[in-house]
Amino acid sequence: TKRTSLFTMIFSTTLLRNHIRRSAVLTYRYQSSVANKPLVPASALKQWYNVFGKSNAGYASWIVMGILVAEAFTGATSDMVWNSINRGRTYD
Repeated sequence: TKRTSLFTMIFSTTLLRNHIRRSAVLTYRYQSSVANKPLVPASALKQWYNVFGKSNAGYASWIVMGILVAEAFTGATSDMVWNSINRGRTYD
């Protein structure tokens, strides 16, 4: 029985090790196939570059517009949070 239990233990350990290796390989293959896809299509990047990236003035205007949009979004969000927390406590 000792020989049988030793064989069973070695066999089950080998099966477990092979299962772990196989699942690691499959996970790696899935991650590498997902990672190879671009976040932004090349045509969209080319169009952005043709509009904003070719000149310093275009790029500076892109930065300024981005700052203004981010500031408006941040201001609106912080006002919404402030008003929801202080509902009924302020004189509006």
